[in-house]
Amino acid sequence: MITYTDIAADQMICLQCGAPLIKEETYSCAACHKDYPHLHGVPLFVSNEEEYIAGMAKQYADFAQQKEAELGELEQAFENRPLRQVYWQQLRKALSGNNELIGTLVNMLCERASPAALLRTKSSPVTAAVLKDFQYLKRDWCWLEEGELQLSEILGPLEEVINEAISDRENILVAGAGVGRIAVELCGYFEKVYATDLSFSMLWFFQQLLKGASINFHEINYANILQDTYVARELTASYHAPFSGYTLPEVNDKLFCYISDILHSPHKDGSISAFCSAYFTDVLALKLLLPEVKRLLKPGGVFIHLGPLGYGFEDVGEKLAANEIRAAFIRAGFEVVREEVIRCNHLESDLSMQTVTLKNWLVVFRKMEYVQQPIVDATIFGVCEGIKYEVRGRLEEDIPMDQIMIRTADGEAVIIAELAFDILRFLATPQTFETLISHLDSCYEIEAPSMIADVLLHLESLKVINRI
Repeated sequence: MITYTDIAADQMICLQCGAPLIKEETYSCAACHKDYPHLHGVPLFVSNEEEYIAGMAKQYADFAQQKEAELGELEQAFENRPLRQVYWQQLRKALSGNNELIGTLVNMLCERASPAALLRTKSSPVTAAVLKDFQYLKRDWCWLEEGELQLSEILGPLEEVINEAISDRENILVAGAGVGRIAVELCGYFEKVYATDLSFSMLWFFQQLLKGASINFHEINYANILQDTYVARELTASYHAPFSGYTLPEVNDKLFCYISDILHSPHKDGSISAFCSAYFTDVLALKLLLPEVKRLLKPGGVFIHLGPLGYGFEDVGEKLAANEIRAAFIRAGFEVVREEVIRCNHLESDLSMQTVTLKNWLVVFRKMEYVQQPIVDATIFGVCEGIKYEVRGRLEEDIPMDQIMIRTADGEAVIIAELAFDILRFLATPQTFETLISHLDSCYEIEAPSMIADVLLHLESLKVINRI
């Protein structure tokens, strides 16, 4: 069982009334008397435990039934295909083995779910979500060369960000922690690590690893393989002291993992030093996530995003581009600390002929200790002293022709777009926002002054311009 230490005792709050929680064997609220139980050893911080447990049980049961049906169909399809029996026998073993593991989760959840809640719960497709459990177990805890290489491409930039931009190492909250490898690695940099996810299966697998158990499962590749024997392979996930070098007792003393909805986190306002969102920011609409990030972070705390912006929901209106996310954070009182694009292979398998390469956006925002003042017509801006630029075509391989590199007085390189560069040239002599808009209207199709205000706030956060 995961040891509950004082890591979280003074920071967890009641989701119902906001009062501090009392830690005994489980957490409870002394004010409203709400209890927060464990779900097979994993702390559960959700507003309605009954609905959550029934929902998870129904999802996994539906998935297991789907796979049973698939097995029956494949049995018939391969019955009269003797030349493909090597492929089929391995595939059948793998599907059956993985389904048995999911069946264990279903039984565990049904033990805790009320019949009434199960009857109320509608079916929900979860195939992709469950399959990712096995993909991430393979990458994170099977110690394959392909997995460790992918992790190094993620952890390397994170390590640089932590060393360069984060001085307060009291704690870090890892959202969408999954099966936990990134959270474990961060134990080497922070006094306390909070790892949370809404997936029971992910955190239950993680919990088993933290108890020293091994998890046997199968990787499945239906296609894009050179040999029929590559259709499946049996793997074992287990804990070893990873890059951070921390042993299990040391990790269990530093790390606290729990189930929660990140939009309703059981932490006090302004209690988190750093918020890590690796391959998670695009799971939710930013208009929902950003207010909670701002609430949780201390003044001077940082938000780290690393990953693509693929978005797992249907509302196109909320599928923001990187520049729109940047502008939203700046408007909310954050400054940009670092930003770059990093190519990473994602969930790669040496058995597959297919490799997915992502352009991961790495961006770090710091919550400013003051609220950034709004821009009005009379606001005067000028270029900061010491700004230098030189345009020589394509400056670097990864910089498009419509972007320009400048250097601040501190020597820091900053990449800006052509519009921002034209703004800087005009602000060589300080100007009001109203005058700047009039000037730009003659050169560009300005849809709204707010668009230019976002650019100015971005340049201000980069210390390229200032108010006079």
